[in-house]
Amino acid sequence: MFNSPDEPEALEDVRRDGVLALEVDGRALALIVVALLVVIGLLVFGVDKTNIAISIGTLLMVFILQNSQNRDAAALHLKLDEVITHLEGTG
Repeated sequence: MFNSPDEPEALEDVRRDGVLALEVDGRALALIVVALLVVIGLLVFGVDKTNIAISIGTLLMVFILQNSQNRDAAALHLKLDEVITHLEGTG
């Protein structure tokens, strides 16, 4: 979306994967699947390993959500800059 010409292609892949993760994580089915995985994890692996897995998953989601918020903020600032430029009559 806001790619510069010298931006690595891997970074674009990370952005695309982050958007896909947000689309999937926002659905009710994702909540059901995660709850089922937690219950299965508790039964099979015990509390300790399940807590570690939940912590890792939570940390990954924090990074994905922060990335999304940063992109939204950048888009908002870009639009506000365009509005200000247009209102000042320099555009």
